[in-house]
Amino acid sequence: MKRNIKILIAVLALLALFAGGYFFLLKWEPEAPEETPSAPMQSTEYIIDEKTEDIDYVKFDNGKESYIIRNGETPSIEGYSSHVIDSSALSSAIYDASSIALSHKINGGLERLSDYGLDNAEKSVALVLKDSSVRKLLIGNSANFEGEYYAMLEGGSYIGTISEYIADSLTQSPDNYRRLDICSIDSTTVKGIEILKGGKKEIKVIYDEDFKPANEYQAVSYLITYPYKNVTASLDKLDSLFKVLAPLTASSIVEENAKDLAKYGLDKPYTLILTDDSKKTTTVKMGSYGEDGKVYIMCNNLPVVYLADCPFYENVKETNADDYVERFINLFNIENVKTIDVKQGDKKHTLEIEKKSEDKSAYKLNGKLINEDRFKNIYQGIIGVTATEFTTDTPDKKIYCKLTFNFTDGSSKTFDYHEYDDRRLIVKADNNMTCLTLTKNIEAFISKLE
Repeated sequence: MKRNIKILIAVLALLALFAGGYFFLLKWEPEAPEETPSAPMQSTEYIIDEKTEDIDYVKFDNGKESYIIRNGETPSIEGYSSHVIDSSALSSAIYDASSIALSHKINGGLERLSDYGLDNAEKSVALVLKDSSVRKLLIGNSANFEGEYYAMLEGGSYIGTISEYIADSLTQSPDNYRRLDICSIDSTTVKGIEILKGGKKEIKVIYDEDFKPANEYQAVSYLITYPYKNVTASLDKLDSLFKVLAPLTASSIVEENAKDLAKYGLDKPYTLILTDDSKKTTTVKMGSYGEDGKVYIMCNNLPVVYLADCPFYENVKETNADDYVERFINLFNIENVKTIDVKQGDKKHTLEIEKKSEDKSAYKLNGKLINEDRFKNIYQGIIGVTATEFTTDTPDKKIYCKLTFNFTDGSSKTFDYHEYDDRRLIVKADNNMTCLTLTKNIEAFISKLE
């Protein structure tokens, strides 16, 4: 019994001790240092709160440079060309400066502004109102907590903190207000291409679905109009260019109103001129390579030198007009062909397609039926003959062979292949260009006929 009483007394004493400690904790408060931030504000307090329409201009100083953004229907930044400035970004900057919220207020500290970097603040934002009054925010050191910075109004009665995000947006470089998008290019809308090298025109290609060439049996969409006249362009070659055409965005703006374009290779640039389906023209001038494999670029009539990735630079730089000419000499749609006569010396062979129905045909060689596979094998050899190069030479040797295509509408096209040298023939192609082809390619399909 006595033992139980002792245990009970010990328990009661322990409870009393806990109760006293709990009461002490409820009443005890740590002594606050003389200068500490308060808790985050329960309601937003603005250290600057002005109507944007009352602002004449804002002067920003980020510690390295100062600049002025003037307010207006179209804001402007002094010392920077309007060619590359994003006016909407300037409007946002004025709005941000007009309304700056505090995160904390600091208890005391006005007598020691140097501790906060506010005695001679390197960073500041000054709002000059239309009534000539000034509201200048000083931005000091990092507060070393919650990513904030000390700030106060010049001549103000207290110190506060602003968020790192607000501080960064108010002290950014004026270069950040520049647009880095150079031009928008959509390869699917391109209807005209012109390439110049050093100011000299290399090639011009246009899209003309209504053009009726001498050979209406070829599918014509893009035509070379310079240095040739309405010559069928190679879709394969154009596709290789279209695949790398893309909108251009600069990594930096190098110089505006440059006096010496030669140092960028832009005094004699490679120029790409694109015309879209709305007749809008985009001109891209490309100079030499800069840092990191980027290219110096100018666009349209803007006096601005950009540095940018340019995926089509090498394509333009290496362009030769001959490369864009369709190289298949005898390329015709089989649906339009009735017969093909191949004459070599005193030998003559005739390939014939006899239409039986809409989806069935009979194939003949020299009047005798042959199977479709053999016919198409020979036909592929004929239409697969390509030009190895184009030349201004004219045929002056005897004819090696003659090909005549007779079409379903009664018209025909004839190609004379003449001897040129020990391995090549020269032919006047259907596009009126004189070109060379390998003799062995002609020999290949003739051997199949025999």
